[in-house]
Amino acid sequence: MLPIYSSKELKFWDHFTMKTQAIDSIDLMERAAIQFVNWFIEKFQPNDLFLIFCGNGNNGGDGLAIARLLVSKLFRVKVVLVKVGEHNSPDYEINLSKVRALGIEQISSRHDLVQLFAQSTGLVIIDAILGYGLNRDLDDNLLNWIQFINESKHKVVAVDVPSGMFVDKITDSDCIHAQFTFTFQSPKLSQLIAETGKYCGELSIGNINLDSEFIKYNPPNLNYLEQNDISEIYSPRSLFNWKNKYGHLLIIGGNKGMAGAIILSANSSLRSGCGLCSIYSEESNREIIQISLPEAIFVQTNTLDLSKYSCLVAGPGMGLEMESKNKLYSILSSFNKPMVLDADALNIIAMENWQSSLNNNCIVTPHVGEFDRLFGPSSNGFERLKKAIEFSSQFKIHIILKGKFTAVISPDKKVFFNSTGNPGLAKGGSGDVLSGMLGSFLAQGYSILDACKLAVYIHGMAADIAKEKIAEESIFPSDVIKNISNAFLKINL
Repeated sequence: MLPIYSSKELKFWDHFTMKTQAIDSIDLMERAAIQFVNWFIEKFQPNDLFLIFCGNGNNGGDGLAIARLLVSKLFRVKVVLVKVGEHNSPDYEINLSKVRALGIEQISSRHDLVQLFAQSTGLVIIDAILGYGLNRDLDDNLLNWIQFINESKHKVVAVDVPSGMFVDKITDSDCIHAQFTFTFQSPKLSQLIAETGKYCGELSIGNINLDSEFIKYNPPNLNYLEQNDISEIYSPRSLFNWKNKYGHLLIIGGNKGMAGAIILSANSSLRSGCGLCSIYSEESNREIIQISLPEAIFVQTNTLDLSKYSCLVAGPGMGLEMESKNKLYSILSSFNKPMVLDADALNIIAMENWQSSLNNNCIVTPHVGEFDRLFGPSSNGFERLKKAIEFSSQFKIHIILKGKFTAVISPDKKVFFNSTGNPGLAKGGSGDVLSGMLGSFLAQGYSILDACKLAVYIHGMAADIAKEKIAEESIFPSDVIKNISNAFLKINL
């Protein structure tokens, strides 16, 4: 699990590492440059021209070190020196001397850059103007440079953070619009929030061996899930267990003509390992459900006994009619085991203002629109995340705020961002698949928090595996279900 720190905490982590490992800041800079270059040469070929924009602080020092290393790999490199502050940082000066000694060309004229941009079709820009330490709005000079780069239309790779972007709050002015960002050690919050993360392009993370003892002394509230975290949570099946040992899940939904959502949810729950899955739906859906998924049990609407179920999922295709509202109200009033509330269940709660009926057994799984209906509108993702943390704590519920980097928020104000998944999940039915997985893991006895982590990670990984053979545009929720098994195999290596 990677920590997500503020810019101030990141500086402390750097200094802690230098002290405990008895190294200088220039050594840490070299580590970062080596990691960047090792990643970079896997992405790009030496036949292009690489133009590195370097500020005169430590991020620019990274850029100059990167220039040296790329030249040693026979890449064609030129550097552009951009004045950011009044004084050059000491490490920048060291690397600038090395760059000059190697004879790497420096471009100082905006006119020369315009000509170079016009003449070079294979030009790639590396942005090393500003780093994570930005703490003020950009002046006109820096804004002009950033707009100049963005308007060039050339491919841009950002070093650590796109220049002009704050790492822990919304960025009001312009910033570099990168197609790739290589960030050091751990992701920054702004890289995971929609309004700012879109300017990072494809995000990669490089380990520069900052001292892990710092994390023990400064436990983060924000975290980034990795595969080893999920492997540690995952509990393989016992040789001698039987179906009742893996729980009995009830899924409630599927209004008239809306059987598809509940079939997807039930299918994914069984693929995720629950022992039994029952479906409580409209009688008119019985035939299609039992033909589509004979492994599930169809429950007659007049014989519902909630006491026999380990947990439940409510919402997929439920509808917003009065009958559905009454059904949900009864569940919220009487069921005291873990439950997942998704889709129409969330819409009903928002419509009826039943938020106070939620309790510490509940997982709510809103996308942005559903969240804003439940808890009020937010002006941006930073504000929405803060609000989610507050409401999770207030109502003692777990919130899964769905998005590119889906966030699991626990009542103790901890946040876990998911690292798997792709835009192929942006399709109706993907949320139903996730809700079924959540219910399945709860039925199998995982804690609520662990079930949330497992479900969002494996759900995203299944989509990533599907992407290996299917274009993102063509991924169906059923393709995700088919690859749940492959995701289990991957985490269980």
